[in-house]
Amino acid sequence: AIPSRTTPVPDAELAPLEQAVNAARRALDRDEYELARAHLASARALELTAKAQQMMDAGRPLDALVPLDEALELGGRTARVLLLRGQAALQAAPASSSPQFFYEDATEHLVDALRAGAGVEIYFEASRAARRIPDPDKALALARRGAELLETAEPAPTITPHPSRTWAEAAFDVYIEK
Repeated sequence: AIPSRTTPVPDAELAPLEQAVNAARRALDRDEYELARAHLASARALELTAKAQQMMDAGRPLDALVPLDEALELGGRTARVLLLRGQAALQAAPASSSPQFFYEDATEHLVDALRAGAGVEIYFEASRAARRIPDPDKALALARRGAELLETAEPAPTITPHPSRTWAEAAFDVYIEK
């Protein structure tokens, strides 16, 4: 529940959604309407992302694309939203009549998530998506960069399938293509 104006709770103790709503309230109190609008858009993007996550958890990745696209339109281009959007497209691809579209879309959003600060393990997920386009050069570049960053990652994340397998498969695809 969102605390009332009479119950001061430090923002650090609140969930991100509640923080965004509180920030909007403070902006409204100062007559900063554009700032309040931006905070409310952020709050709505958080709600939509949570809804999409529930759909993904229920095995409905295609349905999750709609709230994720809306969250992105509201300015929620965070690593989390971009990552979830890429994962939804990747999961929706096999059941689609045009899977290549979804694999390209997944690769694009996963790469955008990396630019927004997603973890090193996403390089390998993006590489696997690029292999399915197929774009072996991009797949290899992503796997190679992920492997480089993985050497210095502390603590090293657990990645399945193993990163060396992803890198080897991408390298083999490039070899076969040439």
